[in-house]
Amino acid sequence: MANPNSFVQSTDSDLLAHGCPFLMQFPDFKANTTEVYDLKEILSTLEMDHRQFVQFCVLLGTDYNQPINKVGPHTAYQLAKRDDIVSDFKKISQLYSSADGEKLEVIRDHFLSDTCPKYSNVYLGLSEEQALQKLFGPTLNTAPRSTCAQVMKNLEIIKKAANKKLSD
Repeated sequence: MANPNSFVQSTDSDLLAHGCPFLMQFPDFKANTTEVYDLKEILSTLEMDHRQFVQFCVLLGTDYNQPINKVGPHTAYQLAKRDDIVSDFKKISQLYSSADGEKLEVIRDHFLSDTCPKYSNVYLGLSEEQALQKLFGPTLNTAPRSTCAQVMKNLEIIKKAANKKLSD
């Protein structure tokens, strides 16, 4: 994983799978706000470790692969939580003929071996307030942010629905 105080400003959500701790998206320079995604908070909400989260992302599609046919968020969540699937992506090929298990393993391993890719808007070792000051400039008096409440709510819904399916 990357430096625990790495704030990256980008529209590329794959950076979370790469392990970037904080992703800042969609800055609104008029309102001095931005959405900040906290990887630890996402992992906690999903009750996943980073490896499971990468598996979840790959199953749903990334910049490197298309989503697997007939695998939506609930199924991806269930599969990502299974230790036998996480350790052997080729089993996905047995369950879903459209999946290329070897390719998915390469993609997963790429995310797990790579740290936060080099971007021009990476703020290493800064506090959130310092990163926001860099993004919005020295006139920023506070450190406003949106906590992406709707995204976190959707993740909670996915987890609950997937867990309900498992108990049925």
